[in-house]
This record gives sequence, C-alpha cells and structure tokens, in this order.
Amino acid sequence: SEEQLLYELLASVRVKLKELAKTCIFDVIFTYGNSHATFSIFKECWVAIGLPENKMKNCSYLNGNFEQEFDRLLSEAENKVVIFISANVESVAGYSPELTEFASIVLMNSQVDRVGCVNSGVVLRTMASGKEYIDQELILMKTYQPEMLQTSKIFFSNMHMDEILNVSGVLRESELTDDSKWVYETQNLNLVLGKLGDEHFWLVFTLALSFTEKTKEAVMMIAAVGNEYVCNVIKAFDNNREL
Repeated sequence: SEEQLLYELLASVRVKLKELAKTCIFDVIFTYGNSHATFSIFKECWVAIGLPENKMKNCSYLNGNFEQEFDRLLSEAENKVVIFISANVESVAGYSPELTEFASIVLMNSQVDRVGCVNSGVVLRTMASGKEYIDQELILMKTYQPEMLQTSKIFFSNMHMDEILNVSGVLRESELTDDSKWVYETQNLNLVLGKLGDEHFWLVFTLALSFTEKTKEAVMMIAAVGNEYVCNVIKAFDNNREL
C-alpha cells in the first residue's frame, strides 16, 4: 500500500529527520500522483515514526521543470529542508508497469552544513537543455561549473544509445575539454536498472548522491526528461571549502 511505502521511506531516514527536526522545518514534494489523500497518509506516517507534527509545513506535487524546482530550493530559508519522494510502484498513482519499479526519498537544503555535512553530497545548479542545444549548453556548464571536469563518472539515464553516443561525442570535443585531462567513465543506467522513463530522474539522482557520499568522488548525471536533457554535477562535501 502507499501507506506502507511512505512509512518505510520515512523510517529509512528517521534518525536524520529527528536530528534535523531540532533546528529545521520541512516541506515535502511528491513527484508522482495528484491526490491530496497522499498528503494525509504522509502526515500520518510522519507522526507514526515519532516526528513532530508542527515541523511539517507544506505538502505539494512537483510543479514546473527540474531546473525551476532546484532554483526554487536555493531561495528557501536556511532552516527549511525539502523532502522529495518519488515512486513507480503498483500502489501509487501514475504507475507504469512497463518501467522499472522504484521508490526514493531525498532530503535537500540550500545550506549544506545544515543537513549534516560528513555524509552529504553537494548538488550544483541544475542545467536543463533542449536536446538540440546540448553542445552549446555543456560548454556553458563547463564555464560556470568547472567542477564538471573533476567528475569521475557520467551516468546516462532514459537515453537511447544513439543519444548517448551523440552526447559522449560532445563531451569529447576539444572546445569542451580544452587542454585539461578529464578522465571519466560513462555508464548507461538503462543497461543496469532496466527500462527507465522521465520519472527515473529521481532514482538516478538518488543513486548519484549515494555514489558520491560513499566514494567521495564527483559524478555527473545526464537524464532525458521529455524533450530535454537535465544535467547535474554532484560532488562530495569538502569540510574545508563548503563551510
């Protein structure tokens, strides 16, 4: 059931949520469904695992594109943590049985030290590009996010092989890499995770965060979402630089 799903997701991060609840308030954003019944179920689960009801402020559904959502997150109050919940399982609205099943929960805050820096990933500003403009946008991304050239892996999600080959070619172009020695591995997550769709952006985003937290290596993800490619660079928290 959806209730069991939400309970298990919250329980998986209960310790962190209780720690954050001492100083933070929370919003939750669902990337699936559109029924307000989900909000009531979530609040019941929130209280059931021992979290203070007055700390949960707003429940909503994903509104706008990914780039806009991440930009909005950057403008949130320092003491607000946004919880993103995503799922493609039989018990939730919008279930696509032909696609890989998953459920994920991500805690995000505009101030990295607020979330507990030791095991946190730092997400740089999201870049969304029309597929036909990806070559120009990646050059801009390199200019404004030079950390892109420090990534050790690139995860491709929900992309056909010809798309991956095209974007890989763009990444190899001399105009993008200049004289830097950017050494990275690519991974087609469709081959690892099964059939992916737009909604699996959040699964891959969660996996990228987990990879960075465990290996302390920076990673780049490029996911096809509708007619766009959504690109994120995620790096490990550096206690000497981020605080």
